Amino acid sequence: MRISAGYCLPKVERKSVSECDACLQDIVLGRDILTAMCGISVIINDKKAAGENLIRAMCDRITHRGPDSGGYHIAGPVALGMRRLRVIDLSTGDQPIFNADRSLAIVFNGEIYNYRELRDGLEAKGHRFETESDTEVVVHLYEEYGADAVQQLNGMFAFAIHERESGRVFMARDRLGIKPFHYAETADGLVVGSEIKSLLEVPGVNRAIDHVALDQYFSLLYVPAPRTMFEGIRKLPPGCTLVKTPGRPIEISRYWSLKSQPFEDRSENDLIEEFRQRFDTAVARQLVADVPLGVFLSGGVDSGALVASMSRAGADIHSLSLGFPSEYHQFDEREAAKTVAARYGTRHEEIIIEPDISNTLQTLAETFDEPLGDSGAVPNYLICKGAKSSVTVALSGLGGDELSAGYQRHLGMKIANLYRKTPSFVRETLIKRLVDALPEPEGGVKAIDQAKRFVKSAALPEVERFFAFSSPMDRDERASLYTADLERRVELDSALEIMRKMAADQPDADFINRMLCIDIQAYMVDDLLAVADRTSMAASLEVRVPYLDHDLVEFMAGVAGRFKLRGLRKKSFLKESFKNDLPDEILNRKKMGFSLPVARWLREDLRPMLEDSLSENRIKRDGLFDATTVQRLMHEHFTRKRDRSTVLWSILMFHNWADQYT
Repeated sequence: MRISAGYCLPKVERKSVSECDACLQDIVLGRDILTAMCGISVIINDKKAAGENLIRAMCDRITHRGPDSGGYHIAGPVALGMRRLRVIDLSTGDQPIFNADRSLAIVFNGEIYNYRELRDGLEAKGHRFETESDTEVVVHLYEEYGADAVQQLNGMFAFAIHERESGRVFMARDRLGIKPFHYAETADGLVVGSEIKSLLEVPGVNRAIDHVALDQYFSLLYVPAPRTMFEGIRKLPPGCTLVKTPGRPIEISRYWSLKSQPFEDRSENDLIEEFRQRFDTAVARQLVADVPLGVFLSGGVDSGALVASMSRAGADIHSLSLGFPSEYHQFDEREAAKTVAARYGTRHEEIIIEPDISNTLQTLAETFDEPLGDSGAVPNYLICKGAKSSVTVALSGLGGDELSAGYQRHLGMKIANLYRKTPSFVRETLIKRLVDALPEPEGGVKAIDQAKRFVKSAALPEVERFFAFSSPMDRDERASLYTADLERRVELDSALEIMRKMAADQPDADFINRMLCIDIQAYMVDDLLAVADRTSMAASLEVRVPYLDHDLVEFMAGVAGRFKLRGLRKKSFLKESFKNDLPDEILNRKKMGFSLPVARWLREDLRPMLEDSLSENRIKRDGLFDATTVQRLMHEHFTRKRDRSTVLWSILMFHNWADQYT
């Protein structure tokens, strides 16, 4: 891979600090100063003391998340550990951090953007601070307000606070699920980790494949919370707390949920004005850092608007865009990115990559703890890897599509509503038969597949239709992929049931906002944010997502869907909001996203890997998939009869993951 030159961060001096608090019978061990990203590990045993060796081993598995420093707190049956990337308070912010009388200890992953305001309020109440870090603010806030403290936090976070007197550990995950949180119950108690790989260091964690999760993966290309691909490991859903006291069961509570409550009698112009104010506030909040900070600039509306807002905040903007060699010219967005960079006078850097796709896939298999079928993970990983030489923190435009209906499936849902008004005999007798009879072109154009899927699913009820538009394989296709034995063990409607429940939780939403709420709470959390977190952490880079500021998300959930999807114009509300900030060629540019030539790769560069991974012998040995079906899918793709890239990619990623973790 070739990466363009960028300036390098200075090397961080290595130091070693140890500290012992005898009065608490704690151990704070080996705060090694390396270079860091953030991740936490927790052990809460029911009967026996927590082991130092185990908490260290758990943290060692996630050193990539926090190479700058590590710290440990061990007190009887409880052990807290963390790895840190220094972003705020470089000199005194190492963890764990305690309150003044050291009755509370915290390990924390994330950033609290309103920590300075919170600190001022706590100091007025008599709290005294030893560091400048946001983490110390959280522990004092908990001392003052208990579990209600989490309601006051604006940011991305996953943390654990140990109460010495009661022995219990209070844990929480941010409202949108930006930071990961995994846990496993064992015969000894509970273990928690930012990444699954740290939990796999613990003896007794059930590593068997969760077959319900397996079908959810092939339904959606990711495993939605609370499941993971491991039977014994779960994700704490966003907006939830988890409390564990040694010897007692875990308690999970929800402190926040997204609700679409439509604004009444407010004009679009009025809503746009408030949105812009809230957006600028969110961006300004997330510019706080004591290390080099940049912004990913793709040339689309979302990232372009970020640059415009950063400019209004007076930031010195370092923009980074991804570029490819000439053979990938149709995926290269550098020209559009340069247009925005020039408009706002950013220090613009192009990261030119030449994908070594086989090696990249192997790296991703090691990076992801469970399979992710989203091929966008490849460019995400490559730009994070390239950006790390220049910045430690990068702002991302992730979330704009989910806030304002930016995907083709959102438009498809609206068109389907119109299509359903066509007389049934026209739909079934004329249109469906005509589309079904269309031959697959020699080039395997996806539009034919999409048209057939549309007419097949357009008549379904709303949620079932949205599920069909979101899924690469329908129920019958998934059933045919599995062996008879596996089909008996999966639940073919479990992913659909998750969507049904999420839709039922939005009784006041219009149909557009209802599907956006589903995307924000499922696809965004367990696909896009999971990809962003793992790929950035693999490069020891922190990614921030201003569009997912919870105040902004709550506001946008109330903006009527007709403003977001106006006619056939996707993301209309955002485009109207930013029409004075961006040139027309950016506002009206066709959405590209992070895409690459997956179909070609599977026929050419990755064909040997695919044929080996999906060989008849391997398929039969594993006993999960039907060998005949898999061979048919490969034959159709290789001969260009059908574009089967999405399904084949997802099977390949599953096998690459299984080779690493099972």
